[in-house]
Amino acid sequence: MTPTLRLPDRPCIDWLAKSGVKLGALLYPDEVLIERDAEGVERLLFSDGSWQPRTGEIRCDGFCLGEDAITDPSTYFADGALTIHENPLAWMRAGRRWGIVVQRWDMAFDRLRDVPRIVLPVSLKATYDKHMRPVRMPKVRIA
Repeated sequence: MTPTLRLPDRPCIDWLAKSGVKLGALLYPDEVLIERDAEGVERLLFSDGSWQPRTGEIRCDGFCLGEDAITDPSTYFADGALTIHENPLAWMRAGRRWGIVVQRWDMAFDRLRDVPRIVLPVSLKATYDKHMRPVRMPKVRIA
Protein backbone atom coordinates (compact mmCIF):
# COMPACT_ATOMS: atom_id res chain seq x y z
CA MET A 1 0.00 0.00 0.00
CA THR A 2 1.36 3.40 -1.02
CA PRO A 3 1.39 6.18 1.61
CA THR A 4 -1.62 8.48 1.26
CA LEU A 5 -2.07 12.11 2.23
CA ARG A 6 -5.22 13.91 3.30
CA LEU A 7 -6.37 16.87 5.29
CA PRO A 8 -7.04 16.31 9.00
CA ASP A 9 -10.56 14.98 9.57
CA ARG A 10 -13.01 16.09 12.23
CA PRO A 11 -11.89 13.58 14.92
CA CYS A 12 -8.25 14.68 14.47
CA ILE A 13 -9.17 18.36 14.62
CA ASP A 14 -11.34 17.77 17.69
CA TRP A 15 -8.54 15.88 19.46
CA LEU A 16 -6.04 18.64 18.70
CA ALA A 17 -8.50 21.32 19.86
CA LYS A 18 -9.13 19.44 23.13
CA SER A 19 -5.35 19.24 23.53
CA GLY A 20 -5.07 23.03 23.32
CA VAL A 21 -4.09 23.42 19.65
CA LYS A 22 -5.71 26.33 17.82
CA LEU A 23 -6.90 25.79 14.25
CA GLY A 24 -4.35 28.28 12.89
CA ALA A 25 -1.54 25.91 13.88
CA LEU A 26 -2.82 23.48 11.25
CA LEU A 27 -2.53 26.11 8.53
CA TYR A 28 0.49 28.30 9.31
CA PRO A 29 3.40 28.38 8.56
CA ASP A 30 2.36 25.54 6.25
CA GLU A 31 -0.55 23.14 6.05
CA VAL A 32 -0.50 20.08 8.29
CA LEU A 33 -1.61 16.89 6.55
CA ILE A 34 -2.33 13.35 7.67
CA GLU A 35 -0.12 10.67 6.17
CA ARG A 36 -1.13 7.02 6.27
CA ASP A 37 1.89 4.80 5.68
CA ALA A 38 2.03 1.34 4.11
CA GLU A 39 1.30 -0.30 7.50
CA GLY A 40 -1.80 1.88 8.00
CA VAL A 41 -0.20 4.06 10.70
CA GLU A 42 -1.33 7.67 10.55
CA ARG A 43 0.93 10.57 11.45
CA LEU A 44 0.74 14.34 11.30
CA LEU A 45 2.87 15.51 8.40
CA PHE A 46 4.69 18.86 8.52
CA SER A 47 6.89 20.36 5.82
CA ASP A 48 10.05 19.07 7.51
CA GLY A 49 8.96 15.87 9.20
CA SER A 50 6.14 13.95 10.82
CA TRP A 51 4.82 12.99 14.24
CA GLN A 52 2.82 9.98 15.39
CA PRO A 53 0.85 11.24 18.45
CA ARG A 54 0.06 7.79 19.89
CA THR A 55 3.71 6.70 20.08
CA GLY A 56 5.37 10.13 20.20
CA GLU A 57 7.66 9.12 17.34
CA ILE A 58 9.11 12.01 15.34
CA ARG A 59 10.51 11.43 11.87
CA CYS A 60 12.60 14.25 10.60
CA ASP A 61 15.23 14.38 7.88
CA GLY A 62 17.03 17.28 9.47
CA PHE A 63 17.82 18.65 12.88
CA CYS A 64 14.33 19.52 14.07
CA LEU A 65 10.70 20.22 13.29
CA GLY A 66 10.19 23.90 12.50
CA GLU A 67 13.76 24.45 11.32
CA ASP A 68 12.85 27.54 9.26
CA ALA A 69 12.22 29.43 12.52
CA ILE A 70 15.96 29.33 13.29
CA THR A 71 16.83 31.66 10.41
CA ASP A 72 13.55 33.60 10.20
CA PRO A 73 14.25 37.22 11.28
CA SER A 74 10.72 37.56 12.68
CA THR A 75 11.63 34.96 15.33
CA TYR A 76 13.98 37.48 16.98
CA PHE A 77 12.12 40.72 16.18
CA ALA A 78 11.56 43.06 19.15
CA ASP A 79 13.62 40.91 21.54
CA GLY A 80 11.87 37.72 20.42
CA ALA A 81 13.51 34.37 20.92
CA LEU A 82 13.60 30.93 19.38
CA THR A 83 11.61 28.57 21.59
CA ILE A 84 12.71 24.96 21.87
CA HIS A 85 9.62 22.91 22.67
CA GLU A 86 9.61 19.65 24.56
CA ASN A 87 7.44 17.82 22.03
CA PRO A 88 5.33 18.39 18.90
CA LEU A 89 2.12 18.92 20.87
CA ALA A 90 3.69 21.78 22.87
CA TRP A 91 5.00 23.23 19.58
CA MET A 92 1.55 23.03 18.02
CA ARG A 93 -0.08 24.58 21.12
CA ALA A 94 2.30 27.51 20.65
CA GLY A 95 1.17 27.87 17.04
CA ARG A 96 4.34 26.40 15.42
CA ARG A 97 5.73 29.93 15.00
CA TRP A 98 9.14 30.94 16.27
CA GLY A 99 9.80 27.53 17.75
CA ILE A 100 11.29 24.11 17.08
CA VAL A 101 11.21 20.53 18.36
CA VAL A 102 14.73 19.10 18.36
CA GLN A 103 15.07 15.60 16.96
CA ARG A 104 18.88 15.41 16.68
CA TRP A 105 20.46 16.92 19.77
CA ASP A 106 23.90 15.92 18.48
CA MET A 107 23.52 18.73 15.91
CA ALA A 108 22.37 21.38 18.41
CA PHE A 109 25.62 23.27 18.85
CA ASP A 110 26.29 23.62 15.13
CA ARG A 111 22.69 24.63 14.33
CA LEU A 112 22.02 26.95 17.29
CA ARG A 113 25.32 28.59 18.21
CA ASP A 114 24.53 31.78 16.26
CA VAL A 115 20.96 32.16 17.54
CA PRO A 116 20.70 35.40 19.54
CA ARG A 117 18.08 34.28 22.10
CA ILE A 118 16.59 30.92 23.09
CA VAL A 119 13.73 30.01 25.42
CA LEU A 120 13.31 26.45 26.63
CA PRO A 121 11.39 24.59 29.32
CA VAL A 122 13.14 23.51 32.51
CA SER A 123 12.72 19.89 31.39
CA LEU A 124 15.12 20.47 28.46
CA LYS A 125 17.77 22.52 30.31
CA ALA A 126 20.11 19.61 31.12
CA THR A 127 19.85 18.21 27.58
CA TYR A 128 20.47 21.66 26.09
CA ASP A 129 23.51 22.25 28.32
CA LYS A 130 24.96 18.84 27.47
CA HIS A 131 24.74 19.40 23.73
CA MET A 132 25.56 23.10 23.41
CA ARG A 133 29.27 22.60 23.14
CA PRO A 134 31.41 21.73 20.16
CA VAL A 135 31.33 18.06 19.21
CA ARG A 136 34.98 18.32 18.26
CA MET A 137 37.74 20.90 18.50
CA PRO A 138 40.78 21.23 16.27
CA LYS A 139 44.14 19.99 17.49
CA VAL A 140 46.34 22.98 18.18
CA ARG A 141 50.12 23.07 17.84
CA ILE A 142 52.08 25.96 19.22
CA ALA A 143 54.77 26.96 16.76
